[in-house]
Amino acid sequence: MRMPGLAATFDGVAGMKRLALLLLVSLFGTYLVAIWWVEQFPWLAWVRAFAEAGSVGAVADWFAVTALFRRPLGLPIPHTAIIPAKRDQIGESLGRFVESNLLTPENLLRRFGELEVVRAAAQWLCEGSNRFVVARAIADLVPAVLHQVRSGDLQPTIERLLTRRLQRIDAARCAGDLLELVVRERLHQAVLDKGLALLAGWLEEHRQLIGEKFGEASWITSRYFDHYVSNRFVDGIQAVLREIADDPEHDVRRRFDLALRLWIADLGVSGETARRAQRLLRLLVRRLQASDALADEWRRMARDVADDCSRSDSRSVSLLASLTAEFGRLVANDAALRGRMEQSLRRTLGRLLERNRREVGRIISRVVGSWDTRHVVDKVEANIGRDLQYIRISGSLVGGCAGVLIHLVTVLAVP
Repeated sequence: MRMPGLAATFDGVAGMKRLALLLLVSLFGTYLVAIWWVEQFPWLAWVRAFAEAGSVGAVADWFAVTALFRRPLGLPIPHTAIIPAKRDQIGESLGRFVESNLLTPENLLRRFGELEVVRAAAQWLCEGSNRFVVARAIADLVPAVLHQVRSGDLQPTIERLLTRRLQRIDAARCAGDLLELVVRERLHQAVLDKGLALLAGWLEEHRQLIGEKFGEASWITSRYFDHYVSNRFVDGIQAVLREIADDPEHDVRRRFDLALRLWIADLGVSGETARRAQRLLRLLVRRLQASDALADEWRRMARDVADDCSRSDSRSVSLLASLTAEFGRLVANDAALRGRMEQSLRRTLGRLLERNRREVGRIISRVVGSWDTRHVVDKVEANIGRDLQYIRISGSLVGGCAGVLIHLVTVLAVP
């Protein structure tokens, strides 16, 4: 039984075999005719020489070609059925050849550089709806991955890793970086404005209470005088607050800015401040663990993301598509970035080749060695069988020409 998928190829090989056999039969028949009629027609000696040598060449080439795949006529002739007998050696040789000559870093990395894979991938991402193809492919994987995480043993592991990672954060440095960003963007002044407005509102809302407290503290003066003084006090404070709020360069603002910058600097150099920040972070993480807040938030987030990715109008897919296209444009327009990515991919590919090419060679050797002998013969014959039959035909014709040449030498040499 032939291997599946090789039937059409074997039909072509069979046709060439019939042609080579027909040529052999024709040459042998011509040889017999020439023998019978050579005395009446002496010129048939040349035909006989061609047919005789051609027949010998055809038989010899048939034997050589057949001996590659099987024993000619089933006879146990030594050094025949070479491919079945050498199956394991062929597999080992093929594996070594691929390992040593094809899967070399020099060959593959040179070809990798010629292809400009990063540029081609970036341009592909920017074309048409390719970004949505990539985004949808990623989104389709997300629900299954998240389900596996939730239903398996990965969730506790992820929670432990996340908790451990949170506890290792340099709280003082992160706080300093955050505050530095706040100061640089002048967000702290916006916070101050909000605080001034809240304080002014609180004073106005509790003006009566302030007057009463003022009267309780001053039992000598009259109530009217106490309310007058307390109102003037509140009005004065509110006026100062409005003055600070209306003046971007007010001295209070500058002092607030300076105090915050000094605090940022202290976070970076003060060991005691850093230790307090770290203790506060660890306390916060422990409370999150105790309340299952991290686990609950993770489950909620995973459920929401999985549900969104499963929808046809998924916001996650739109976001992924936008990020994919933006990444493609960034890479396509930044030669330096492409160069760094190419170098990184080349290094990674080189390491993978060095680590795995021997294993690829061994896999090829094992696969060929595991094939049934008939299958090995079929594969080889299907790929080179037509060429071998052409060799048989060429051998017959070359043999015939050699026979004519030998006959010519004989005629010239013998008087």
